[in-house]
Amino acid sequence: MATRDILDFLSPEYQEYQDQSDKFYLKSSIQKIAIAPRYWDTYGAILSRYNFNWVSVKYTELDKYLSEDRTRATECGIYLFSVGPRERVNRLPECVFYVGIAGERGSTNPLRERLRNYIQISGIERRDKVRTALAMYHQDVTIHYCEFDDTSELSQIEEYLHGFYLPWANDRDFPVNIKRARNAF
Repeated sequence: MATRDILDFLSPEYQEYQDQSDKFYLKSSIQKIAIAPRYWDTYGAILSRYNFNWVSVKYTELDKYLSEDRTRATECGIYLFSVGPRERVNRLPECVFYVGIAGERGSTNPLRERLRNYIQISGIERRDKVRTALAMYHQDVTIHYCEFDDTSELSQIEEYLHGFYLPWANDRDFPVNIKRARNAF
């Protein structure tokens, strides 16, 4: 279970979101997502060269997951936040809304520390889009992470993942061509 503090912090907004009439619920549920096959092809081809060993854990179970075994998420790496229904058809749908990194620019902060930030109020307060997404969807959020022994390419891999997923809760770390396109309008 995520810490009681973070769930108490998120719950009022979650309940407010859930209690809206259908008209307002649908309107507030719409997020801007990009469907961009060109970027899927470009960045998917690059990403296919890496050996990802993804581990997935429900956001509401993250604290318990990390506390049960201190050897989990002890390396640097990449993480994704996705949202999708608890009951799925053909494992779909699922939308990656945030991509992050632990260990960028020579930092030795492991994924464990980075992920723990997201189950602390102080860790999400300054990330408005992530906080809002967690407030609205925390019951349906999954965190996927992948550890890397070699951290020399982490920032580049993160950029490729941004190009591939075009996550709506990220504001930076996109490939240059996508940054320019996002800033054009």
